[in-house]
Amino acid sequence: ANLINYFGRATAVDDIRLAPILLEKGDSKLALYGLGHIRDERLHRVFADHKVHFLRPAEDPAAWFNLCCVHQNRHVRGATAGAAKGY
Repeated sequence: ANLINYFGRATAVDDIRLAPILLEKGDSKLALYGLGHIRDERLHRVFADHKVHFLRPAEDPAAWFNLCCVHQNRHVRGATAGAAKGY
């Protein structure tokens, strides 16, 4: 309880590097990435410019299931609102 109070904070919004929270239970391994709210147009731009980097676990990166949680608006308000399709 109260072990994670905030995750997914991007300190540099023009070059985002996401480090996962690593969870293991038995043979299952989960790398949980989080991305807090970023203004729609800026989020679209960093994904389009390929400036979002997902840091991989150092130990056997292929063995981990990757899951990304994004806090963002649901309603699309234009072509550059939110992450572009295909990302």
